[in-house]
Amino acid sequence: MKLKYVVFILVLWALGAGGCDKERKNHLSVPMEVIDFTTLEMRVLSEILDEKESEYVLLKSGNVKELLGRIDKMKVVDDKIYIADTRMRSLVVYDCMGNYLAQVGIRGQGPKEYVNLSDFDVDANGNVYVLDGRLNKMLQYNNDYECVEECMLPFEADILATLDNDSLLLGLSSWNRGDGAGHKIALVDKKGKIGQTYLDYDRFVDPAYWISNYTFADAGSQLAYNQTIDNNIYILSRKGELEKVFFIDFGKDNVPNQDKIDIETKLKNYDNYCLIRKILAVTDKYIIGFIWQHRQTKPFVIDYRLKKCYMGEAISDIDRRVGCGYSNGTIISYIDSENEELPDSVNQFVRNDGFVLKFSKLN
Repeated sequence: MKLKYVVFILVLWALGAGGCDKERKNHLSVPMEVIDFTTLEMRVLSEILDEKESEYVLLKSGNVKELLGRIDKMKVVDDKIYIADTRMRSLVVYDCMGNYLAQVGIRGQGPKEYVNLSDFDVDANGNVYVLDGRLNKMLQYNNDYECVEECMLPFEADILATLDNDSLLLGLSSWNRGDGAGHKIALVDKKGKIGQTYLDYDRFVDPAYWISNYTFADAGSQLAYNQTIDNNIYILSRKGELEKVFFIDFGKDNVPNQDKIDIETKLKNYDNYCLIRKILAVTDKYIIGFIWQHRQTKPFVIDYRLKKCYMGEAISDIDRRVGCGYSNGTIISYIDSENEELPDSVNQFVRNDGFVLKFSKLN
């Protein structure tokens, strides 16, 4: 099957669960671009990365290893670098030179505190939003990193993203039984009130086994949503409007519906499957992320215009170092150990327990 455009009709209806009877009923028609993975020209990932132009940012903080053990998510906004370690429940801010600026938020169960750092995002004004998926609340911090607002959410959510219209997108949990139950995405105001929902969960979901975490992948001009296991990548505007769908077809390696549930008992079957593990960004030219191919995690960049796929070598499923972020045409990784291919200054820094960010430009 060749890469082609088809028209995909998404029928999205709102459930009146949890008393949220004002959600709008929507019937959206958006284009779908089908990518036949088996016919893409396969190249190595290094061919598309301009390593000579790679830039390194040394995170200068005497106690960086106390603040960060790994990087689960990072964003670059207005020359500030925001880094989250969800396991350590830590959100740290640096400037573009790597100087430590602040730690956002206080851990705890009291007012204006969070127990679980599920996700975060930063709006155009420098306000930081933190989602606590354990306590089902959202906290807002101003650009001085002071908590100025918190709201209890009438639903359970996994991820969030800020928009340009003073609203947010929330990725609802598959087990959510509150407002918006049965839907994947909610457009909400800053008080957490749902105005619109997108996409329905089907019955082929296993909330007990997560192959990967997920996020609203931010490429600047647009957002992308994909939650494993799903071959669809949904593109949304900065106003939260669903605009397009990419469908990656892995052919005979697609996961059959019956194996998307009770995954733990069927893991051996995944030796024969290929699926999208996580999406980092979707631009006007590239789809950037990771696949899980025969139970091996591999970073990739698909040039969907030229029908090429640049594939990296397999990495450990728990390795967060490769491709921990994307910003303005660069893939961001982090370095915490020496490597003979790195500059001496970088090796010297990590030798002293430092963290280094690597920004690799796409050709």
